[in-house]
Amino acid sequence: MSRLIAKPADSGSKDPWQELPFDPWLITATLRRNWPWAAPLGVLLGVLVSGFVYMAFEPEYLASHLLEANRDFVVFQGVMQGPSELIQNERPLIENHLVLSPVLSDSKVCEAPSLRDVHTRELNIRRNLSITDAGSRTLMRISYRDTDPVAAAAVCNAIVRSYLQQRQRFDDRRISDLEGWLQPALKLWQDEVEQHRERIISLSKQAKGFDPFQETTRLNSDTTYLTNLRDELSTLRSTEAVLEAELLMLKDAQARTDLALPFDIDPVEFDELIEEHEEVASIMQLIEEKNEEMRMMERSDLVRTRQGWYEGLKEEAAKLETELTATKVAVRPEVLAKWKESAVVTKTAELTRTRTRREVIEGNYKAEEDRLSNYAGETAELYFAQQKYLQARNILERLNERTASLRTERQKSSTIQTLAEATPPTVPIEAIPWKKIILFALVSFAVPFGLAFIWELQSKRISYAEILEHGKEIPVLGEVAKLPNRSISSRKQRVYDESIESLRANFLFTQAESFQTLVIASSMPREGKSTLASHLALSFSRLSDRPVLLIDADLRSPDQHHLFGLQMNEGLAGVLKGSTPLAEAIDRSLGEQLHVLTAGQVRKDFYRWMSPERIRDLLREVKEHYQYIIIDTAPVLAASETLAFASAADGTLLCTMRDVSRQDHLQRCVRRLEVSGAKILGTVFSGIPMRQYYYRYGDYRYSDALDQEPTSKGVNPS
Repeated sequence: MSRLIAKPADSGSKDPWQELPFDPWLITATLRRNWPWAAPLGVLLGVLVSGFVYMAFEPEYLASHLLEANRDFVVFQGVMQGPSELIQNERPLIENHLVLSPVLSDSKVCEAPSLRDVHTRELNIRRNLSITDAGSRTLMRISYRDTDPVAAAAVCNAIVRSYLQQRQRFDDRRISDLEGWLQPALKLWQDEVEQHRERIISLSKQAKGFDPFQETTRLNSDTTYLTNLRDELSTLRSTEAVLEAELLMLKDAQARTDLALPFDIDPVEFDELIEEHEEVASIMQLIEEKNEEMRMMERSDLVRTRQGWYEGLKEEAAKLETELTATKVAVRPEVLAKWKESAVVTKTAELTRTRTRREVIEGNYKAEEDRLSNYAGETAELYFAQQKYLQARNILERLNERTASLRTERQKSSTIQTLAEATPPTVPIEAIPWKKIILFALVSFAVPFGLAFIWELQSKRISYAEILEHGKEIPVLGEVAKLPNRSISSRKQRVYDESIESLRANFLFTQAESFQTLVIASSMPREGKSTLASHLALSFSRLSDRPVLLIDADLRSPDQHHLFGLQMNEGLAGVLKGSTPLAEAIDRSLGEQLHVLTAGQVRKDFYRWMSPERIRDLLREVKEHYQYIIIDTAPVLAASETLAFASAADGTLLCTMRDVSRQDHLQRCVRRLEVSGAKILGTVFSGIPMRQYYYRYGDYRYSDALDQEPTSKGVNPS
């Protein structure tokens, strides 16, 4: 069962892991290594922060004012018509400074908690103000939230009062403008009526004694056509006067930049113009496609089987509806400007047609008047004077009727009226801020793990063998399971032994046959080199025909005599000093297959006799008597004498421990060994938990049948 982790071949393609700013495995490693302290600390922080949020929380109250578009009229319908889309038409005005500035200048209203700070009151009033529909296109709800319910209602009502005042002012200005543009026409036709009246009186005096009205009755049979022309001419002249006033109003509205609808536009028609806009129409088409697809799924009974797809369509349709509302508001100024421009052109054309028609009728009227003058003489002249008087009076009556309709409808209430004023709410929006508490608790719980992640990111500890492979030229020869305690079941011990045997097999299969001396090194302490060296020596001793020698070259902190329960003799230190022969220093009490050269009694000045020449001579001598020599050395970064053993040996095996070894330490260790001339054969990743080792390699144990004798010849039990 091979445990060799081969380095992936360079295929020329980018490794997606290298594109990330950190190793994705680091997240799971952070959770695994730090949850014992990070989780309790996170819970504590979450409880503290949640308590602080709860203590600092001030419940907010929402007060609402209900409004309705006033579509009633007194006598004349359509003179002051309320808007059909309240929110779209009125939101720009409500959120305008014209409405909010008077509210913010009221010192009593600004006593509300949200408006006390003069620097933030405008921001707060816009943030706390909400405008929503009340279930109908002609109903609108204006709401305001504050920590004081009485203040919330007061501010809400103040905003509505200011808005209604501005709306009334706009309506009054609209009617006043139209009345103002009609006044010149009224004055003109009042003068015209007076002139014709004086003309009739003058002609009657010249007649001396006859009743001009009675005398002209004989012409009635010949003046029917002239009377029709007079009535049509009166209508055209009054219409022309109104059109001129309306055209002046449209030009004045075109010059202004406010979003108020002009007097003669139907709100429903304006909404249709907005829906015909290219952006709005495209979104409406997408909404209709989504709705049609949902209807198709409902008809085909696919909703149950494809619930996720159906819900996705519903969410997309809802998002498009929100986008549609925002787009309608955004394109409103553009559509209004185009409508005003088109309305001016249309009104100008209508006025031109009316003038042309009036000029034609005037020509016909003059021709008929000349014909009758030639026929009836002075009587006809008096008749014509009376007809002109009636015509002028008819036009004046029409203009007065239009003015009267404006003044009459002006007496009714505003185009927007209140249905229900805001009253102080008794129940807050939320009694306990669960969303904030949960959010801050989760963030606080994640803070220790975030700090742990930053620490792990900086420390660069090695948690998986794959980390050793990325960007490294040194292969990973194998993984070793975590050494179990003596009290652990034999199964875990068997798995550990199997990992050692697999490492030894991989090592022999991948290295040259000339290998004889092997240094087991590590970059720092506590990386499992001594344990690995001892078990690897035992594994080689079971394989070799000749004895295997284990040398404890960690003279600063030796471990091999503890691991095997041996007495500390002169050992390696005595051999290097020359005080003890090699044959006497080697401990052979473990049997004929495994001999141990312990570190020996070491003084602080041992480095004086740790010369490379003595070490090379020692290794040459032991090679004559042993097939394999395993050397346990001190950590490379902490002890320089390890470099002398590594440079003299046939190869060096670096030991790394899961969650202990660090990438930067390993890199510096490799550089030191390479500079000293050591041959680095590979790395070993040890300390893998049993469960993870099972997952990666499985547990292929021996069958119970191997412990039994074969029952017949020719059967080879397996």
